[in-house]
Amino acid sequence: PDRISYTSCINAYSKVNDNCAAGRSVELLREITELYENKADEGMAPDHFTYNAVLRTLGRQVGGYHADMAKSILDEMVRQYTEEGNEKVKPDIISFNSVIRSCSLNSKRSKSEKQAALRYALETLADIRNNSCGVTADKFTFTFFFRVVGKSVDSKEQAEKLLRSAFKWCCETGNLSSESLKALKMNSGASGLPKPFLRAMLGTEKRVENVHLSDLPSEWSRNTKTNRK
Repeated sequence: PDRISYTSCINAYSKVNDNCAAGRSVELLREITELYENKADEGMAPDHFTYNAVLRTLGRQVGGYHADMAKSILDEMVRQYTEEGNEKVKPDIISFNSVIRSCSLNSKRSKSEKQAALRYALETLADIRNNSCGVTADKFTFTFFFRVVGKSVDSKEQAEKLLRSAFKWCCETGNLSSESLKALKMNSGASGLPKPFLRAMLGTEKRVENVHLSDLPSEWSRNTKTNRK
């Protein structure tokens, strides 16, 4: 087996909604890394696709908490790229989004896990905003982050502050999509977040649940390539 074999297997795990898949994908990453280091065989060196396959697996498992592992893997990708000049592991927006997605899953967490998930999500969002590794936010960035706020933030004031800032950035970059709007509206029940707050932010008098993308300025969604109704 070579890098392609391992990456293909890890990618298969990313399609399985089973908490064991997350642990197994990380094991395979460690296994191929160890084989590469022992044999110094470039054909075994994990690359961008290998790491992203693991991050996708961690970001899709709803049965456990994997935000810390996902952030650790992303940090390793960034370190290898920025400090060692390893272009083959340069993270892209999918890498960053997968970490935020892993922070948005499984609302039945302990308080410490929620705080950690929010911290990892905010750090990752800040890296994207600072154009780390040349990445720029897309519609999935905001969809996943709005979900993080809904599942990890217990304070109404903090939720409003985070949503207002992220929503402004989302609209300025034209990345508001149907999915991110849906994720945003789900926050109306989080932390007692009042619907008038969301209506004011959306700039509409309609009931929050009845607001569609077509009701909002097209400029807000110019980069989502969404078919507007």
